[in-house]
Amino acid sequence: MLVPHLRSADFFDVKKYRTITFMSTHVEHAGGQNYKVTGNLTMHGVTKLITFDVAYRGQNALKGVRTGLSAKATINRHDFGLGQGVAVRVAASSMVTIEIGLEAIQQSVEVRQAAAITK
Repeated sequence: MLVPHLRSADFFDVKKYRTITFMSTHVEHAGGQNYKVTGNLTMHGVTKLITFDVAYRGQNALKGVRTGLSAKATINRHDFGLGQGVAVRVAASSMVTIEIGLEAIQQSVEVRQAAAITK
């Protein structure tokens, strides 16, 4: 099975590197519903500046105000030290596309405070 191998020290090494983070540093309107979001991606102990192409997918008011976004960026996994083993180098491309589908739900301050109290 592929997933356990990706979690192993041969690839993501999730026991040592438990999180992947992205902190945006700049947002640029690219026209229409499209944006460029640049920031620092930290993965496998390495931080690199990358840019996501982001598309605003609109809003709806079903069960609260919801906003949809999709984001995509292509990285070179070798820049992050991922998958350096011989088997991985032969079987997988060095260029990897990260795709994110996001739905944000608007909440009032009162709802957020109530949720924080119950935790």
